[in-house]
Amino acid sequence: MRSGMQGCQAIDQYWFNVDHDNFPAGYGFDYTAQVWSGQIWNGTYFSADPQDIRGINLLPITPGSLYLADNTSYEQEFLQNM
Repeated sequence: MRSGMQGCQAIDQYWFNVDHDNFPAGYGFDYTAQVWSGQIWNGTYFSADPQDIRGINLLPITPGSLYLADNTSYEQEFLQNM
């Protein structure tokens, strides 16, 4: 986890599941597109395409998105699964 960056740690764990230990058994995905009301959902309202499902949480790309490059081994895994 990234030290001193609580917001990024939440993103790492709740959406990207970087440590692979936060999703319930049987969820079936290593990533989620939506987290709300204590639930996770691997989908979007507009597409079932895996690229859209993963890509929705990367947008918008801004200077604040630099945290996405902190864990290069996870980023490679994320993009490969895309």
